[in-house]
Amino acid sequence: LLTTVNVPHFGGSSATGRLRDYLDNSVDAEHASEGGYSSAADSRQSLETPFEWTSKNESLEVKLRLRVFERNTTSLFGVGQIDRIPAKTILAAAKIQESDGEVSGRASVLPDGRLGRFGWRANKASLRDFVEQACVAEMGLQTKDLPQPVDPMRPSSSRHSGVDIREGEVDNLSVFLSSLPSPSTRAIASGGNAQRGQQVFASVGCAKCHTQNLGSASNIYSDLLLHDMGGSLYDFAAAEPEIASQRVTVESESVGSYTDSYYGSPVTLNDIVPFETSNRVPQNFDFERQSPRTSPGEDVKVLKEGQLQERRFRGPTEVKVLVTRPKLQAKRRLNPTAVTQEWRTPPLWGVADSAPYMHDGRAETLLEAIAMHGGEGQASRDRFMQLSIEDRMAVLAFMESMVAPRQDLAMR
Repeated sequence: LLTTVNVPHFGGSSATGRLRDYLDNSVDAEHASEGGYSSAADSRQSLETPFEWTSKNESLEVKLRLRVFERNTTSLFGVGQIDRIPAKTILAAAKIQESDGEVSGRASVLPDGRLGRFGWRANKASLRDFVEQACVAEMGLQTKDLPQPVDPMRPSSSRHSGVDIREGEVDNLSVFLSSLPSPSTRAIASGGNAQRGQQVFASVGCAKCHTQNLGSASNIYSDLLLHDMGGSLYDFAAAEPEIASQRVTVESESVGSYTDSYYGSPVTLNDIVPFETSNRVPQNFDFERQSPRTSPGEDVKVLKEGQLQERRFRGPTEVKVLVTRPKLQAKRRLNPTAVTQEWRTPPLWGVADSAPYMHDGRAETLLEAIAMHGGEGQASRDRFMQLSIEDRMAVLAFMESMVAPRQDLAMR
């Protein structure tokens, strides 16, 4: 049985605390006071350490083999611009790469048909969605639409019924982040060696994925697409898989019936519990567009379940009411994609000031990050490594010219 759980750095039940302490003490690595490992070397040490965990009581013993995967905090440079990039622009970037032969990024299409833009796996479509998920997953705050995370060692324990952060507060956080400046205007301003490095950067193929401009986002250096980065970047928390084809059918399910003896009176469902809608599909949902899964085959998913509907049959003195609910189903055929090795191309604007690098902070320097590229990035990595020392240093100088916005600019 393969599964994943989120183990928070702080809080949780005593059982979760014991698991966290066990994992921490089993690695010869230093931890930062704010959570996580203190350095990229410590993060790499954790990845190389296998774990076995045994938990038992009077009647049951459970043995688990564990792998721990860290998550590096994503930079927030220019997130407002990323939020405004049209979906057609991202899809066009994927189309350009279809015939490349070396890289073949794909858009992350979410179950509701929207394109993912945010997160290491591009699994959030909008900045607002990204902020709300962070409130829930990173801070344990329950919102109107997303439940508070469960304790991994006490999953059956009850959550509180209240809301920790209101919708308006999530909206305000999103507006604030959207207002943060992007560092794009300073990305190539240093001239000289950095400008030559920009040319070499493109010549070895880095710019195929780290595209300089994407829609109105100038000097973003990302295509926002998912790329297979090779087995060394494998991670259990997978990207959204890919749908090869999809067929939609509409069915109705009988819920029950009742008799209304007084025709024309207000309808009540008596003991029938009203069925709540879930997973609504937007009116402009494109069912032919690609969207996701892990292995080939068919997968039936209820995309939309409508409100209860009633059909009335009037007799001489009473009305028979049949209660049904419609289901919109999609039967999907799935492409076998390497979802556990696919990562969104991270924007490079501000990269000089956002170390450590990679999704788990395993790279301390830009040179280390380049060297860790595999899969679709391996050919460009190899060409970079074969450059002269002068050209390699020029590429690094170009990347180091992409600095964060000045503090005085950010505070305006």
